[in-house]
Formats: sequence, structure tokens, C-alpha cells
Amino acid sequence: MKPLLAGWLSLLALGFVACGSSEEEKAQEAAVAYAKAVADRDAATMCSLSSEELLEINGGADECESTTTKLLLDSLVSQNQPEATDVRVDGDRAAVEITGSDGVVRIYDLVLEDGEWKFGTSQGLG
Repeated sequence: MKPLLAGWLSLLALGFVACGSSEEEKAQEAAVAYAKAVADRDAATMCSLSSEELLEINGGADECESTTTKLLLDSLVSQNQPEATDVRVDGDRAAVEITGSDGVVRIYDLVLEDGEWKFGTSQGLG
């Protein structure tokens, strides 16, 4: 019974460590998730990771999926196995460099909204 308790305590401790991850790590995770959604042509996930400003540009939350799907179908984006190679955070904005398996480097601009990093418009870190 003690090994089981020790195992649960270890998992609980890992959970607390994960909760304390830095803003750089959180921004990196959001950018990689977005890049994977692009590679998978997953418009729903892309929209869920989009900032309010970007959703507005794409016709609002209700139109985001159809607009994004059309953009994905029109593009030849190849970002299989995206990897974050650089992360910079400045307040509520972040820039994450993503390198895809195609070797192309892309910069993802993110904005912090309600405690979550969302894909934003290309305004850089100023």
C-alpha cells in the first residue's frame, strides 16, 4: 500500500511542478500546438488557439472554422513535427520561432488572454 501512496504523491508533486511552468514554456506549448494544428489541417484547434483580435479578422468566432479551412486548403503549408527553437516573452506578447520538418522557420506571434497564450496578429514584440 505504501508504494501506491508514494506513486500518487509523486504524481501530485509533478502536477504542482507543471502548474508552475514559466510564461516562456506556456507560450512555447501554445505555439507548438498551433503549428501541429496547421500541419494536421485542424481548423477547430487553430480557432480555439486564436486571439480575439484574430477571430474578429476572420469574421468572428462563428466563421473562424470555415475561413480557416479555406485558407488551409488554399495553402501548401507543411509543418510536420514542429519544434520550438526560440521563445521570447515581453509582458502579454510573445514570439516563438517554430521550425518544421520541412526546415522552414516561422515566427508565431502570441498574445496572453485570460491567462492563456493565443495565436495573434503579426505585431511582434515592439
